[in-house]
Amino acid sequence: MVSTVVVIGAGASKEFGRDMPTGAELATSIQDLLDRELRRGSSATPIREALARDGGLRDEHLAAMRRIRDGLGGKDSIDDFIAEWQHLPTLSEVAKLCISHCILQSESGTELIGEEQGGRLTGMANVRGTWLGQIARYANPSVARRDVSGSLSNVGFVTFNYDRCIERFLTGWFQMQGLEESDLVNLRRQVPVYHIYGSLGHTSEWGGTVAFGASDVWSTLRAAKNIKTYTEALTPTERKQIYEMVSGAENVLLLGVGYHPQNLAVLFGNSGFNGLQKVWATTLNLRRRQLERAQGYFGAAPAENVRFLSSTASDLLNEYRDDIFDP
Repeated sequence: MVSTVVVIGAGASKEFGRDMPTGAELATSIQDLLDRELRRGSSATPIREALARDGGLRDEHLAAMRRIRDGLGGKDSIDDFIAEWQHLPTLSEVAKLCISHCILQSESGTELIGEEQGGRLTGMANVRGTWLGQIARYANPSVARRDVSGSLSNVGFVTFNYDRCIERFLTGWFQMQGLEESDLVNLRRQVPVYHIYGSLGHTSEWGGTVAFGASDVWSTLRAAKNIKTYTEALTPTERKQIYEMVSGAENVLLLGVGYHPQNLAVLFGNSGFNGLQKVWATTLNLRRRQLERAQGYFGAAPAENVRFLSSTASDLLNEYRDDIFDP
């Protein structure tokens, strides 16, 4: 039974590395990437090479690259742009390759990249103060940290991001407690991590084929196949699993999210928040309309059940960790 659900948006992933992008920043990175690709003619570049190896680079691919580069400035995010041009499957194919390449690059610049020595990740001390580092240290305070299964037994994650920072951190955290590879397999299954819009795919430590922060073209291709946009609906089973986990929780932490109506409906259902759970939510850098939307959505709940804090995710955990984990 999950009693604390942690919901992650782009703002929370930034704590692992400044290059982890918001939606607007990812759009800018994709525009810059495609501009470089199109200016270099026929030379080998990441997206051209990926398309060439995946059935061949065609004229419609180049047309899609130009359309994305020239038109993306009129949208807040690449997802918005794909939604507008969803009748052009080639555009979606190119866009997902761009997302894959840019997010993999961002992963490689995080504090989580570390090094693998003897099969174990190093550099975990660099992320000790992040929101996830605090959850790992303070969830279930009566349970010893080396009892990894018990210490994280009632925590689940829902993320709107494509990156695998949560999984990467958990691998390093499990290893810090002295667990062997054979033990990690079962533990990974015990901590639920739902990616609403897909991810770049399971990392090698989680039995996948797309290494964290990989730079090779095959990883870019494989990762792109796992990405969904918000026009590609969750399956009924996926939606049911996420809703049941959130609705059954005592605490819901909303960290670095934008409070989009579609995303809130996935979490709390079409009928909206029932006011029975305690919500802890960051509002740092939200536009006025986003803040009003968040406040309005939870406005009918008892005031003591909803806490907004204009802070980073780690600051919210530092402020309220006793109330969340040891009430």
